[in-house]
Amino acid sequence: MTDTDELESAILDLVTARAPVSLDDVQQCFRHYSWNRLFETIDRLSRKGSLTIRRVDRCTYLLSPSPRLALTAGGTRSDERLSAVSS
Repeated sequence: MTDTDELESAILDLVTARAPVSLDDVQQCFRHYSWNRLFETIDRLSRKGSLTIRRVDRCTYLLSPSPRLALTAGGTRSDERLSAVSS
């Protein structure tokens, strides 16, 4: 696993455990990474659809796991349940 993969995984774990989490909180949890590195990784995760970014006000952004990747208690992804219901 590369350092990039490890950072992506760590950010996803944090966001999943504490969602919603602010961008500032992520930065505080990963102080040993530069702001540019964190932003690049969060941007990549957002573009992949792994997490969502929501602007709350002018300077506050909240991160949450993508609804389509969130697991339900039964172990199925929410998007799989939605397709089964709509079929």
